[in-house]
Amino acid sequence: MSFWKKNNIDRKVIKKEHSISSEQMREEIEGFFKIKTSGVWIEELPGDASDRKFYRVRFQKKGSYASREHFVLMVLDNGPHAAEIPYINVQRFMKKRNIPVPEIFHFDFKKGYLFLEDLGDVTYERRVKSVSRSERESYYRWAIDLLVQMQFECSDQGKDNCIAFEQFFDKEKFMYEFKFFLSNLIEKYYSKKIEDQDSEIFQRDFSLIAETLAAEEKCFTHRDFHSRNVMIKDGRLILIDFQDARMGCFQYDLASLLRDSYISLDANLMSSMLDYYLRKWNEMGMKGVDRYKFRKIFDYACLQRNIKAAGTFGYLVTVKKLKKYEQYLAPTFEYIHHNLEKYREFRELKQTLGKYIAELK
Repeated sequence: MSFWKKNNIDRKVIKKEHSISSEQMREEIEGFFKIKTSGVWIEELPGDASDRKFYRVRFQKKGSYASREHFVLMVLDNGPHAAEIPYINVQRFMKKRNIPVPEIFHFDFKKGYLFLEDLGDVTYERRVKSVSRSERESYYRWAIDLLVQMQFECSDQGKDNCIAFEQFFDKEKFMYEFKFFLSNLIEKYYSKKIEDQDSEIFQRDFSLIAETLAAEEKCFTHRDFHSRNVMIKDGRLILIDFQDARMGCFQYDLASLLRDSYISLDANLMSSMLDYYLRKWNEMGMKGVDRYKFRKIFDYACLQRNIKAAGTFGYLVTVKKLKKYEQYLAPTFEYIHHNLEKYREFRELKQTLGKYIAELK
């Protein structure tokens, strides 16, 4: 039985808006922790592009002079909820395999309140952008160490029921994301109608990418292993936003990290990090890797991932009215342009995309 059916989850639920008062949170805290409080303070946190709401909650125990205790409250965007949601399911699976993820203290499934460990405000993106080029390389080695650990420790389901093993980056999933790009970037963001003959080219070449990636050996993938989904706390990297984990090719999360729309790496550093990743593979016993094929699949994964990201940015700007994401289209287009130019089989795709997006000509 699938995770969704077992937990009686309807994926087509109505979204609700949430607002949290200090009094509501006081009742929740006192009920769960079995304490009395003298004060509760709530600060809304930026949730990036998520529909979920995040709050930092601080509270003072009644009669205590110790510093305020705190946690992060995640308020889920729809409901009602099963007692075990994908976030909890994947968190438990990863934690059991010693992958650093936030602690979960409490889940009120009726209200959709999830009490999480407070990881602070230092994202991998923020830290990497603040350091020198030489230091940046050491940070990427650190992130790749974690990525390889996750891939090798989490790719065997064992006896655990983890939803990631029921979901795949297959042709259908990749094609859905390509269509999302065409709809939300070309048709909505650029307000252009796609000609019939161009639709055929998109279908043909996007199918080639999708079929190539779907045919690769699969491992556990985070699905969004980029600089905003890695936190730094107490000298550790900690993964967040992992609830959409699924099975995909080894290069997918690596592409998310090294071809990140939020941080641009120069060609030499990216090449160096690919070499480092392959050395880590060697250390894990993966011998005899065809480096040319590995790089080609990596580039295909980057192309698919970046096209999907461009579609997401188009959606966030036009549908959700979040103009701040417009700035990330330019670096994403640079990545797409690079890989379209690199492979002869995509010359016609590049020409066709260039008719609608000037940066891809």
